[in-house]
Amino acid sequence: GIRLSIAWSRIFPNGTGEINPEGVQFYHDLFAECHKHHVEPFVTLHHFDTPLSLFEKGDFLNRETIDAFVDFATFCFKEYADQVTYWFTFNEPIVEPEQRYQEGVWFPQLHDFSRARTVQYHISLAHALAVANYRRAYDEGAIRADAKIGMINCFTPVYTKENPSEADLEAVRMTSGINNRWWLDLITKGELPADVLDSLAEGGVKLPFRAGDQEILKQGVVDWLGCNYYHPTRVQAP
Repeated sequence: GIRLSIAWSRIFPNGTGEINPEGVQFYHDLFAECHKHHVEPFVTLHHFDTPLSLFEKGDFLNRETIDAFVDFATFCFKEYADQVTYWFTFNEPIVEPEQRYQEGVWFPQLHDFSRARTVQYHISLAHALAVANYRRAYDEGAIRADAKIGMINCFTPVYTKENPSEADLEAVRMTSGINNRWWLDLITKGELPADVLDSLAEGGVKLPFRAGDQEILKQGVVDWLGCNYYHPTRVQAP
């Protein structure tokens, strides 16, 4: 098998609306070439590549990006239904909120913990809504019977120093909660870890909850999980 991604802007140059037929055909040809050589494509729909026009409107800080992603995902599920068996919504969905909006490594290089969590929350909703549309299409027979939907995560086991203080252990709980348990709870239970949400609220981090969001998240349970492992995380209290 080969793991690859469909570039969102190749299908929808503006993120939504007009479709680029050459981009659509590119992936038909690519998948056909894979199968010709008996190579199974494992296909990811988002690998840190929100189209520029949506990025300029706020990326996943903007709730409109959720709807655009779901439209793109749903199009792909149906368009490539006879060529793709194994789907993933997001690759390593913790990385964009962390690198763009928390650590400030990637453009727009912000150090804003609250914005990072908003992006993380909106990605979670986008994942769940895409899975819901996948299930709908599956039930309608628009997707092959042996297909699977999942998410790829990069898990970072969290460690602290020897003889840790209570504050050090709190740092472990919250770091692991945000980086690891958040996604595991979403894709196995269809919910987000309550202790993490409570601690964020106590710390003044306001997530943009809306009525009905919990019902949306319940639809985020997947068939399987991709696991990338690069490194642990080491933390301690300031």
